Amino acid sequence: VKCGESIAFMGDSITQGGNRPAGYVNLVMKGLELCGVNANKIPAGISGDRSVQMHARLQRSVLDKKPQWMTFSCGVNDVWHGKNGVPLEKYKILVGEIFDKCAAAGVNVIVLTPTMISENPEAEKNKLLSSYCEWLRAEAKKRNLRLADLNALMHETLAEIKKKDKSPGLKLTADGVHMAFPGDCMMAWG
Repeated sequence: VKCGESIAFMGDSITQGGNRPAGYVNLVMKGLELCGVNANKIPAGISGDRSVQMHARLQRSVLDKKPQWMTFSCGVNDVWHGKNGVPLEKYKILVGEIFDKCAAAGVNVIVLTPTMISENPEAEKNKLLSSYCEWLRAEAKKRNLRLADLNALMHETLAEIKKKDKSPGLKLTADGVHMAFPGDCMMAWG
């Protein structure tokens, strides 16, 4: 990322929440600033969005604003919303088309694997989410896209925290899904 370039942050409520003063989006922007890079932020996180909605609004939320970069965080709601979610095969088609449209517009995509659904790695929804993450990792590699494997990082970070802190309660999130400050720091670092 170079000075004067724009970064769109496409995602759901986790990304929308990342726009809080100490949210991950603003932490990323501050980190760039501290490295001497004054970039422009395009917030594009909308609460409740799944791949279907992100696909539908890609043009107006991102491409019309002509960013050089876009972070893409999608998958938590596709799984978490159960029967109202998006099955993996449909997710692959929609996300693949998002990546195609970004490539055609000259937008560099940074793929963020979705974070966890609850801080329990053994929860059924986290097991299901792992197949979405596996596909994203493979697709990013196939397309030569940058990847921030936040799902793996969240698993690792929670395991490290729980080695030292045996107390009950959430460690990275406010409610099991949406980031608290430690989770925002983890996402920005990832």
